[in-house]
Amino acid sequence: MLSAHLDRVIQDYELQYRNGTHQGLLDNAIGVLLTYLTLYDDPNLIRLEKQGRLRVWHGKSEEWGELIGAPKATSKDFVIVIDVAAGKQYRNVDFGLENIFRVSPERLKDIQGALENEGFRVRVKRYNGDAEDADEAWQWRALKVPVLSFIVPIQAKNDGWHRIQQDNTVSAETMIACRQGLKRLINILL
Repeated sequence: MLSAHLDRVIQDYELQYRNGTHQGLLDNAIGVLLTYLTLYDDPNLIRLEKQGRLRVWHGKSEEWGELIGAPKATSKDFVIVIDVAAGKQYRNVDFGLENIFRVSPERLKDIQGALENEGFRVRVKRYNGDAEDADEAWQWRALKVPVLSFIVPIQAKNDGWHRIQQDNTVSAETMIACRQGLKRLINILL
């Protein structure tokens, strides 16, 4: 399942695209955009969604640390949370795979290796309980559902409070790398 939350901390927000760059409160308009860019880019993913093998869900409570109205998922499912984050840890990476839960070390090494062999620069961080890393994946983890967060690296002043800043940016090139990386990750996990 692909899960990109719709809720924002600020409801009246700025969003624009100029000179190859999105700017505004990107959390999580960019995650939603990436979800659909990825699906629409590949007829096979559309077919998998129509067959029920790939689901899309948009939560409305991630910013508040909740998972209200989530579709049923079990330990046999796998959730890819699609979100954005900022900070120096995302410099020189195409995307992050974080808050990884219920993926064996061997499987994670295979996933990372496959993505890196295709030329992606990937930040990988297993779930460790650090409150700075809290996102929707934590809620899926509490339900014992295998999960990871696919992080789109954005730029924000002071590298942190991207949830309330309206001058965050992300380039078209980053979005293209993320689209291709997410598509490959889905294929690897299937």
